[in-house]
Amino acid sequence: MIEITQTTDILQRTPLVLQTLLTNVPAHYTHQNEGPGTWTVPEVLAHLIYADVHNWIPRIRLVVQSAVPPVFTTFDVSTQFGELQDTDALIARFTQARTVALQQLHHLGIEPQYLHKTAIHPALGTVTLAQLLATWATHDLAHTAQIIRIMAKHNTTTVGPWVSYLSILHDRKQ
Repeated sequence: MIEITQTTDILQRTPLVLQTLLTNVPAHYTHQNEGPGTWTVPEVLAHLIYADVHNWIPRIRLVVQSAVPPVFTTFDVSTQFGELQDTDALIARFTQARTVALQQLHHLGIEPQYLHKTAIHPALGTVTLAQLLATWATHDLAHTAQIIRIMAKHNTTTVGPWVSYLSILHDRKQ
């Protein structure tokens, strides 16, 4: 079973990690992607912002406040890229969105017994609040790794023969 404090520790750290990694980084490190159907760093940041506002907290609130298992609506990731800003502005927006999300999470007063409460996910079926919270933290870690891969791939051709030693530079397996 997850510990809420361990999960919120990861969620609190993500903005600082991304600030440290991305603030004032040249655009050539952030405005490429990993190939067709993949995102640039600004698109990943826009996704993180959109998910904090429209996915994680609304779903958590719904589970906590419902007497019967609620049915989640589909999370539409195609609407998140409306107005992309530069990376530094997106980091600031993400930091603010995450601060608000964590304040809202705290105000929900999630007790350990709530972690067993369930909801119905449109694709996955029955899920628990504990799984939802763990997924939020893991989602952060996955997108942090994605951002690091995007930045590393900028050097694919410049590392020369060392490319064979650097697995981060090889195409992802789907």
